This record gives sequence, structure tokens and C-alpha cells, in this order.
Amino acid sequence: MSPALTSSSTSQQRARSVLGLAAVAVVVLAGLVSGATAAHAEPVAGLWRGSGFVNPAEGRRERVRCRVTYTRQSADRYQVRARCATASANIDQVGEVRQMGRNRLSGSFYNADFNVRGRIQITLSGNQQAVTLVSEAGSGQLTLFKR
Repeated sequence: MSPALTSSSTSQQRARSVLGLAAVAVVVLAGLVSGATAAHAEPVAGLWRGSGFVNPAEGRRERVRCRVTYTRQSADRYQVRARCATASANIDQVGEVRQMGRNRLSGSFYNADFNVRGRIQITLSGNQQAVTLVSEAGSGQLTLFKR
């Protein structure tokens, strides 16, 4: 295989890993929303922004910025739509999170562009979310703030 084809293939794999991790980050953010108590439910719905890092299964750790919108679907479930960006890519993903405790949420995400699925764990503390994402493409950690 020529070096150009190998380099292109490696670049595509890295971009897929980074995008998958960004997608995971978005889903994690959504999970924080559903983990809020009923008293926190309305403050969680809406727009959250923040940053963190993605750790691709193949490639180097990369900084990521995300904007996540949570839409309440029921008393304990939220739909999540996220747009994330790294130095190498922009990523859009969707997900759903469910309240698992007073300040914990859990859910899943999907990125159709890269066919990446993953799990999200969220811990909510006031207007701040700590998000952890995991998929076959890698992992990520984010801190989001309510805007």
C-alpha cells in the first residue's frame, strides 16, 4: 500500500475516533440533564456549553468544545443534541439520557456520520455538569455550564 493511502486511512481513522469521542461527550451531557431532580429539571433543559478532552482509541488526546441542547421528553428522560469541535473536526450527535439518581444521569449517544455509538455518565452540580463518555472509538471527559 502506498504511503499516501496509508496516511489517508490513518487520518480517517483518527478523525472517526475524535468524532466518536465528541459524540460521546454530547451524550454524556445529555445524561446530566436527565439525572436532575424534578426541581432541577427545568434549569437542566436548554443550552449548556463547555470543554474537555477526547482520548481516541487511535491517536492523541485532543481538546474539544461542545454546545449541547437538552429537551425534556418525560419526567426522567431528555433528548440531547450536541455540536462539538476539535482542532481537526466538527461533530454533530444525538442521544437520550435518563435520571439515575438525584444528581446522576446515564444514557447513550449516536453519531450517524461516523456510525459511532457509546455510553454517557453525568454528575450534575448546580449549573455545572461533569460528563464521562465511552465508546469503541475512545473516551472523553467534559465540564459543561448552563448558559
